[in-house]
Amino acid sequence: MLNNQFIINKFGFLGKDFLCELDKHAVVTEIKAKTEIIRDGQKNKFVPFLVKGSIRVFTLNDGRELIYYYIRANDSCLMTFSSIFTDYVSRVYAVAERRF
Repeated sequence: MLNNQFIINKFGFLGKDFLCELDKHAVVTEIKAKTEIIRDGQKNKFVPFLVKGSIRVFTLNDGRELIYYYIRANDSCLMTFSSIFTDYVSRVYAVAERRF
Protein backbone atom coordinates (compact mmCIF):
# COMPACT_ATOMS: atom_id res chain seq x y z
CA MET A 1 0.00 0.00 0.00
CA LEU A 2 1.15 3.52 -0.72
CA ASN A 3 3.09 5.01 2.12
CA ASN A 4 3.28 8.46 0.60
CA GLN A 5 1.58 10.99 2.85
CA PHE A 6 1.10 13.41 -0.06
CA ILE A 7 -0.96 10.84 -2.00
CA ILE A 8 -2.98 9.85 1.07
CA ASN A 9 -3.70 13.49 1.95
CA LYS A 10 -4.66 14.39 -1.63
CA PHE A 11 -6.69 11.36 -2.61
CA GLY A 12 -7.63 9.58 0.61
CA PHE A 13 -11.16 10.97 0.45
CA LEU A 14 -11.73 8.84 -2.68
CA GLY A 15 -11.53 5.70 -0.56
CA LYS A 16 -9.32 2.70 0.03
CA ASP A 17 -10.18 1.03 -3.31
CA PHE A 18 -8.99 4.08 -5.23
CA LEU A 19 -5.77 4.25 -3.20
CA CYS A 20 -5.15 0.55 -3.91
CA GLU A 21 -5.60 1.12 -7.67
CA LEU A 22 -3.35 4.16 -7.53
CA ASP A 23 -0.76 2.15 -5.65
CA LYS A 24 -0.92 -0.58 -8.28
CA HIS A 25 -0.44 1.76 -11.26
CA ALA A 26 1.41 4.81 -9.93
CA VAL A 27 5.00 5.51 -10.88
CA VAL A 28 6.87 7.72 -8.45
CA THR A 29 9.99 9.25 -9.93
CA GLU A 30 12.46 12.08 -9.42
CA ILE A 31 13.21 14.26 -12.43
CA LYS A 32 16.21 16.56 -12.70
CA ALA A 33 15.94 20.22 -13.68
CA LYS A 34 15.95 20.96 -17.43
CA THR A 35 14.63 17.48 -18.26
CA GLU A 36 12.07 17.39 -21.06
CA ILE A 37 9.02 15.50 -19.86
CA ILE A 38 6.84 15.68 -22.98
CA ARG A 39 7.17 17.25 -26.41
CA ASP A 40 4.86 18.32 -29.19
CA GLY A 41 3.63 15.26 -31.09
CA GLN A 42 4.14 12.69 -28.31
CA LYS A 43 1.34 10.59 -26.83
CA ASN A 44 0.77 11.10 -23.12
CA LYS A 45 0.98 7.86 -21.19
CA PHE A 46 0.39 9.19 -17.69
CA VAL A 47 -1.18 11.98 -15.69
CA PRO A 48 1.46 13.65 -13.53
CA PHE A 49 0.79 14.87 -10.00
CA LEU A 50 3.58 17.17 -8.96
CA VAL A 51 4.66 16.79 -5.33
CA LYS A 52 7.46 19.38 -5.40
CA GLY A 53 9.37 21.50 -7.90
CA SER A 54 7.94 23.17 -11.00
CA ILE A 55 7.32 22.41 -14.67
CA ARG A 56 7.17 24.92 -17.52
CA VAL A 57 4.47 24.16 -20.12
CA PHE A 58 4.97 25.93 -23.44
CA THR A 59 4.77 25.76 -27.22
CA LEU A 60 7.13 26.92 -29.94
CA ASN A 61 6.05 29.39 -32.60
CA ASP A 62 8.63 30.21 -35.29
CA GLY A 63 11.35 29.14 -32.86
CA ARG A 64 10.06 31.39 -30.09
CA GLU A 65 8.90 29.94 -26.81
CA LEU A 66 5.37 30.87 -25.74
CA ILE A 67 4.71 29.90 -22.13
CA TYR A 68 1.22 28.66 -21.30
CA TYR A 69 1.71 28.19 -17.57
CA TYR A 70 3.84 26.68 -14.82
CA ILE A 71 2.84 23.61 -12.85
CA ARG A 72 3.73 23.96 -9.17
CA ALA A 73 3.65 21.56 -6.24
CA ASN A 74 0.19 20.05 -5.64
CA ASP A 75 -0.86 20.82 -9.24
CA SER A 76 -1.37 18.74 -12.35
CA CYS A 77 -1.31 19.58 -16.05
CA LEU A 78 -4.57 20.56 -17.72
CA MET A 79 -3.12 19.92 -21.19
CA THR A 80 -2.24 16.36 -20.16
CA PHE A 81 -5.79 15.64 -19.04
CA SER A 82 -7.09 17.08 -22.27
CA SER A 83 -4.89 14.93 -24.50
CA ILE A 84 -5.03 11.73 -22.46
CA PHE A 85 -8.83 11.56 -22.29
CA THR A 86 -9.32 12.44 -25.95
CA ASP A 87 -6.51 10.16 -27.20
CA TYR A 88 -4.70 13.06 -28.91
CA VAL A 89 -1.00 13.71 -29.02
CA SER A 90 0.56 16.50 -27.00
CA ARG A 91 0.52 19.96 -28.54
CA VAL A 92 2.87 21.37 -25.89
CA TYR A 93 6.28 20.87 -24.36
CA ALA A 94 6.82 20.36 -20.64
CA VAL A 95 10.24 20.82 -19.03
CA ALA A 96 11.22 20.44 -15.39
CA GLU A 97 12.31 23.80 -14.01
CA ARG A 98 13.50 22.59 -10.64
CA ARG A 99 14.31 19.13 -9.43
CA PHE A 100 11.29 17.26 -8.11
